[in-house]
Amino acid sequence: MGLDGPVVAENGGIVCHGTEVVELFDITLPRKALELLKANMDVQELFTSRWRRTEVAVERWADMERIKELLDGWELTIERTGFAIHIMNAGDGKGLGVKRWPSSSASTPRRSPPSAIQTTT
Repeated sequence: MGLDGPVVAENGGIVCHGTEVVELFDITLPRKALELLKANMDVQELFTSRWRRTEVAVERWADMERIKELLDGWELTIERTGFAIHIMNAGDGKGLGVKRWPSSSASTPRRSPPSAIQTTT
């Protein structure tokens, strides 16, 4: 694609540059939320969720109000896009991914405390 800068993915949950992938959030809480949803309503996880590392996505026609009701009080953000309903950690967002990667350095992301970040290569 000819990109030479960092790429922000998964609504800001992942930033990558070259071969380095930095996960700013993990998928634990969104996965637990999905299990609760599946146990209490008709909801279908997207096929593409198998490749997601920081959020889950369900079919966009799921009952958004019911999802919000079931997950009320959870530290999550729920967004409907034209593609899906995304369930992600609160605070996730493309802006966060951009802020965590300093423009003055193409190879060293700003890092949160170790408990808040997971790095894989």
